[in-house]
Amino acid sequence: MDINKLVSSVDGLNSVSTAKKWITLIKEISGHEFKKVQARNSRQFVSFYNFTDDDVEDFRTIAYLKNEMSLKDAIRETYGDIHKHKENTLTQQLETLKEDFITLNDNFKNLYSSNKKLQIKFQRLEKEQEEILSTLELLPFGAWEKARRKFGK
Repeated sequence: MDINKLVSSVDGLNSVSTAKKWITLIKEISGHEFKKVQARNSRQFVSFYNFTDDDVEDFRTIAYLKNEMSLKDAIRETYGDIHKHKENTLTQQLETLKEDFITLNDNFKNLYSSNKKLQIKFQRLEKEQEEILSTLELLPFGAWEKARRKFGK
């Protein structure tokens, strides 16, 4: 449906220029884009809006609500507000980042404690190795040399 048929089918729209103003306001407030179609007109292409039945119904809703509130509020009521949508999206992203941060922080704490445990285990193993080497030094001369060559000490 083109813009002329839209104007004739919606009671609150009086002219094509009013419809174009409403379309501009709808884009600014809600970010909603209407479908545009291009058609060839002799040598050039002409683009015009192709409104769906849902679009016509939304325009009728805006025209009805315009009697009770301002045009901008009627558009916000029908299509929503792009700024609030962006704000809600940013809030959701912030919440997701907070959850991710908490998860990463917990993972870091777990890795830190595992690292501490491994360091303690490593120190204990080094101590056991020193004890074994000191025990090997007490063995007779030939046995100690064999063990030293085998273990590289």
